[in-house]
Amino acid sequence: MFRSYRRLVSCRSVILPHCIGRICTRIMSAGDATYEEVKKLSQSSTGYIIDVRNPEEVQRGKIPNSINIPVAEFEAALRMDPETFQKTFHVEKPKPSEENIITHCFMGKRGAQATAIAAALGYSHARNYPGAYMEWAEKEGH
Repeated sequence: MFRSYRRLVSCRSVILPHCIGRICTRIMSAGDATYEEVKKLSQSSTGYIIDVRNPEEVQRGKIPNSINIPVAEFEAALRMDPETFQKTFHVEKPKPSEENIITHCFMGKRGAQATAIAAALGYSHARNYPGAYMEWAEKEGH
């Protein structure tokens, strides 16, 4: 038992050094977007920040220039023809080759779900922002 505990402690300090002293609920993967990347994209007219929260959640605050497509509607939205997508969401439909597609929700889980849906539909460059709106609001002082 002591040997297992020591192994767990050494793994935690090697793999999750940023989590020591607090609970770590998410680990970023290499393909995830950072706050800095989302901030830059929110100030740009290129790319897509897709908020997959429910409209009621979005009313409490949103990342600038993001578009709201609830996760329950996300797959159907990406399957829409470009004209229908444009009429529904008031933006041009992203192309599967688009490199700047970032999804987010409130805490990261639904954003990750949406990213997986996008990847399955050929949007191989889609990434999740695991810090999500919660991190955004904290860093932006909302």
